[in-house]
Amino acid sequence: MLSDFCRTANAIAATTKKSAKERLTDAEIDRLTRYFQTTTTARYGPVHTVQPTVVLEIAFDRIQESARHKSGYALRFPRIAHIRDDKTVEETSTIDEVRRIYEGQLKRERQE
Repeated sequence: MLSDFCRTANAIAATTKKSAKERLTDAEIDRLTRYFQTTTTARYGPVHTVQPTVVLEIAFDRIQESARHKSGYALRFPRIAHIRDDKTVEETSTIDEVRRIYEGQLKRERQE
């Protein structure tokens, strides 16, 4: 089962195009825009729920606990870094992997 732990601005917004250009090509931005437009299954204001068929690599500042997301975690400053055509949805990170990264992050922070 897939569970959300972040929301990134989508490629439809003009402001996203500006920030996404640092990491994605114009063709990739156009591809994601079409994907978001054609696979949206629900909208909650600016948030689109899409069919999970494209794997995105998300860059972020850190992981934190969150009551807002079903997973119990949230990413600080998430942004789309790459489209991962080499990965399937079944190969995406699991909640257990997110938890391990979070616990490692906490351990490093305590040592600083």
